[in-house]
Amino acid sequence: MTSYLYNRPFLDKEFGIRKDADGQFRIGKSPIEIDENSDVFVEGKTYTGTPGLFELLTRKKINKSLITTHDLKNYRRILEATNAHRQHNKRAGVIKQHAV
Repeated sequence: MTSYLYNRPFLDKEFGIRKDADGQFRIGKSPIEIDENSDVFVEGKTYTGTPGLFELLTRKKINKSLITTHDLKNYRRILEATNAHRQHNKRAGVIKQHAV
């Protein structure tokens, strides 16, 4: 996990994990935790931490060869649970788009 979060030029803080000023890791509106097995805990759910899921949770430009259909499904569930894909991370917010 560390290698993903400390490679700053490649981090996606808009849709992915970010570290707030208080030191808490968040995605969208929600705290996110990663355990010693790389499992991801967010909004009361546990997701198996895989290289593909961490690509999606941290990178602006992803390595598609690492990502499985299961990773995409889990990433979608995390985005929907945290509203990370919506303006101001609010349920009623407009869906955000990456700047081109």
